[in-house]
Amino acid sequence: QGSFQQLIDLYLEHVEFKLSKKHHNAMNKAFRLNLESFDRTKKASDVTKDDISNIINPITLRGSLIASNRMRSYLSAMFSWGIDFDDDVSINKTNIKFYITNNPVTSVKKPLKKEPPAERFLSKSEIYNFWLALDKNGMSIYRKNILKLMIAIGARVESLSMLKWSEIDWQERLITIPPARSKNGNHWVIPLGDIAYDILKNNPKTNDIFLFPAKNGEAIQEDTVGKATTRVCEQNALEHFSPRDLRRTWKTISGMAGIEKSIRDKIQNHSDKDISSL
Repeated sequence: QGSFQQLIDLYLEHVEFKLSKKHHNAMNKAFRLNLESFDRTKKASDVTKDDISNIINPITLRGSLIASNRMRSYLSAMFSWGIDFDDDVSINKTNIKFYITNNPVTSVKKPLKKEPPAERFLSKSEIYNFWLALDKNGMSIYRKNILKLMIAIGARVESLSMLKWSEIDWQERLITIPPARSKNGNHWVIPLGDIAYDILKNNPKTNDIFLFPAKNGEAIQEDTVGKATTRVCEQNALEHFSPRDLRRTWKTISGMAGIEKSIRDKIQNHSDKDISSL
């Protein structure tokens, strides 16, 4: 029966080869710094909520709240992966079984409920891994499509979550966001490239008004998109980010692709006074 240390070793191996070297290095460093005093010979299935708290609390007490959140996220993703390990022949190439039936991290509260906003954008490999993670995730197709559209066109989550069928010009391949949902109070016209157009064309139409309806028939709430993003990151060992970071990511990546700043500003509906230099 696998120990906690064996779970760590196998999970880090999985992260390095299936996700990215960057995430592997970040986790490996966090584990080395914060698990030194923990008994890693303990069976993985015997690790409890109290054990997790004993790992997280010293990080919090030294004032490293964001590092505490990261460590909690890494451990949660690892145990989620460990739950499926025993019966997944695609990842279990050993004679080890962990017999983990629940994630002891989920009932441990985040040390920092809301992290301060950071100037973060995703690398091309992070975009790729997040897109793949969305494809295999069980969240609603509507939240998936909102997040994919944010990557494809750099729009704001609050504008897309309330998108209406009447706001799409299929012939001209344009979205027109009305002033009421536009931050600067102007009409916001967004051109649709092939990826964005295909996402919209293949979006299931179950509501006559909204493209992305909730179960009550109203538009999906933007905060639920953020929560879904956090879950995907935790479940797939991706470094945490918020949906707004996808908007910044689009501007950065499109700049790398050679699109002039003035055009990027128009697409993202920045006012003429915008002084961003990305």
